[in-house]
Amino acid sequence: MDNTNADRFLFLQDSWVIKDEAFWDLLDSTSGSVALTADPYFFGCYAGVYERSVIEQIGVPVITTKREAIDNEIAWHQDYVKVAGEPSVLFPDLKDSNSTRQVEKHGRTNLVLENDYIAKYKGTWK
Repeated sequence: MDNTNADRFLFLQDSWVIKDEAFWDLLDSTSGSVALTADPYFFGCYAGVYERSVIEQIGVPVITTKREAIDNEIAWHQDYVKVAGEPSVLFPDLKDSNSTRQVEKHGRTNLVLENDYIAKYKGTWK
């Protein structure tokens, strides 16, 4: 937030891989807030397009532990949705229960969430 003045921005952690350049076209065709997933809640894994105006109203939590990150994956996004309204969900089927495999990557066992456009190597899912 301090290093940009963008009205909207995509946040993806480094455990996401864009598999198809058409992903960018999907995002370009959207407006407002866009959650990539809705599991366990909108913006699962913190992945999505966020609006600066909403974040300016609710603030950004300071996370110091993995537990806080997991808790805020729902709690902070509930605050976000209260202000922004329910976002569109780009990939509603991208959820833990639809995963069909696990792989060793990043020095850990990962649940793989993927479709034709994107893959997420999820280290915490239990």
